Amino acid sequence: MMSGRDQEPSRYYVGIDVGTGSVRAALVDQRGLLLAFAEQPIKKWEPQFNHHEQSSEDIWAACCLVTKEVVQGIDAH
Repeated sequence: MMSGRDQEPSRYYVGIDVGTGSVRAALVDQRGLLLAFAEQPIKKWEPQFNHHEQSSEDIWAACCLVTKEVVQGIDAH
């Protein structure tokens, strides 16, 4: 029987999807089981007809936020 220290550590994977209207993140384990999901809207505006803009800083902030949300509470050991 293996002790807790002898066991292979759990592996986690984070996937991030940046779309037009939101950033989404998912946390899965080594078996592909979905453990957590988060979504954050991103701002977009149309300063003139048929001209759309988004802020790269807003997109990056949303990426950081959803990543923090999905990894919160996992045991990294």
